[in-house]
Amino acid sequence: MEIIPNVRELASADQFEHVVYLDSDTIDFVDEVDEVSIEAQLADVYALEVYREEIRRAEQSILDEAVAMSLYATEEHKLLHPNAAELDTDNEDDEILGVDEESKPPPNCTCCLASLEDKSTCRTLVCGHLYCTECIATRCRMGVRDRSMVPAHCCKQEFPTDYVLEVLGAADFAIYEGFLKAKPWHSLDLQSDREYAKVVKQNHAVQCPGCGVGVQRSIGCSHMTCLNGHQFCYLCARKWKTCTCID
Repeated sequence: MEIIPNVRELASADQFEHVVYLDSDTIDFVDEVDEVSIEAQLADVYALEVYREEIRRAEQSILDEAVAMSLYATEEHKLLHPNAAELDTDNEDDEILGVDEESKPPPNCTCCLASLEDKSTCRTLVCGHLYCTECIATRCRMGVRDRSMVPAHCCKQEFPTDYVLEVLGAADFAIYEGFLKAKPWHSLDLQSDREYAKVVKQNHAVQCPGCGVGVQRSIGCSHMTCLNGHQFCYLCARKWKTCTCID
């Protein structure tokens, strides 16, 4: 097997603390025993990737719906109270021409739509949307558990660092910050990669050209976005807008 010389080379370079060498007969036996289990494990890995993508899509769908409802509520309030934000130009009287400021309903969290009556729990993000501290904490904790969710963002704008530190604490923030500063992952052409590609193809899915993750379309157009944010065409598996496919 090709992997044995590589392992020996790494061992000689002190890359591993302990290395066990197998003779050719043992390796052949292990290959025969593991041939079926490898495919099963790869199938499990693929299923997990699909499951994670479905969760991500569901989370994005909920967030999009929440943003839409928040915008709708804002526009509805403007229509019902067109003069609410207009102030009299007379500085002496300083009166409100429309509805009094105190009569305005409190804003809602863009994410969970909860009423932000307590201003101490309200945070304004870079994009202008309002989030409650609980939703900011939930989103940032997801980043601590999953590197692909870092940085936490809204409307493609990162959460302010002080907001993240506020809800995570020093220990979790160190992990979060480590993900931010870490070098991007690079894929290697290994035997396991070829086996994974085979499993993806057998399940009628497509590998992202950017990171190699398997993506399976359930409905919709050919414009796909993987877990890591890469966009590509589902029909030809090329980077989005670099092909001439007609959906």
